[in-house]
Amino acid sequence: MTRRVAIGLAAVAVLVVVAIATTRGGSHRTVPLFIFAGQSNMVGAGARFSLAPPALARPDKRVEYWDDAARAWTTAIPAGDIPGAFGPDVTALRELASKLGTKVAAVKVAVNGSSLVTEWDPSKPDGLYVRLQNAVSDALTVPVGGNRAKVAGVFWMQGETDGINTDTSAVYDSNLRGLIDHVRRDLGNNALPFVLGRVRLSEQYSFTVRAAQDDIARLLPKVKAVDTDDLTLADGLHYDTTSVQTLGRRMADAYLSLRS
Repeated sequence: MTRRVAIGLAAVAVLVVVAIATTRGGSHRTVPLFIFAGQSNMVGAGARFSLAPPALARPDKRVEYWDDAARAWTTAIPAGDIPGAFGPDVTALRELASKLGTKVAAVKVAVNGSSLVTEWDPSKPDGLYVRLQNAVSDALTVPVGGNRAKVAGVFWMQGETDGINTDTSAVYDSNLRGLIDHVRRDLGNNALPFVLGRVRLSEQYSFTVRAAQDDIARLLPKVKAVDTDDLTLADGLHYDTTSVQTLGRRMADAYLSLRS
C-alpha cells in the first residue's frame, strides 16, 4: 500500500468516526458545517467585493471558515487565487446563519476549470476530492467556539468544464452520482443534503451536463438543483457580482427546503 493511499484511507476512517461521534449527542451544541466545492463559479471568478456593498467584505462573527494552512477556524473570508473575488458561499452562509439562528461553519475547496473526470475524481490520491476530504476531516477535529462541528450539507457549483466536449459530458451523470455517493459514504450520512448549481448552456455539451443535474436532483433523495438561467454574467461565463450574491441566497434557500 502506498503512503498516499494509506493517508486517504486514514482520512476516511477519521471522517466516519467523527461523523458517528457527532450524532451521539452530548453536552455541547453542534455547529452546522457546510461544504462548498466546484470550479470557477464557486470560486466567484466574475464577482468582486469592490462592486458589492462594503459590509459584504467584512467578516461576520456568525460565520467561521476552515483555514487549512493554519489548521484553525477563522471569521476571515478566504482569499482565493483571484484578488478581491468572492463566491456564493459568502451570502449563502450569512443567509443560513440568519434563518437557522446559529453560528455556521464552512470548508471550501473550489478551483477554476476543474472537472469531475480529472481533478475531482475521488480515486486520485492527489486530486481535489482527497484535498476536500482531508480538509473536512481536519476541520471536524477542531471545535468551533467550543462546540463540535457536524457536516450539515454540501453546495456544488461545477460542470461548465465537463460540458466542453462530448466525452466528459457523457459521463457527468455517473461521475456526479459517484461523487455524491462518496461524500455521503465517507461522512456516514446517506441522506446528507446536496445543493447543485445548475449550469447554464455556455458550452457545446452543457445541455448534457444540465440534464444529468436535473435527473440526479429528481431521482436522488435530498438533492436539489438551483436554477441560474436568469443570472447575469460578467464575461460570458462567470456570474457577476450581483448574481453571485443572488446565487448564494438561492442555494441557502434550497438547502433549507431539503430540511423540511
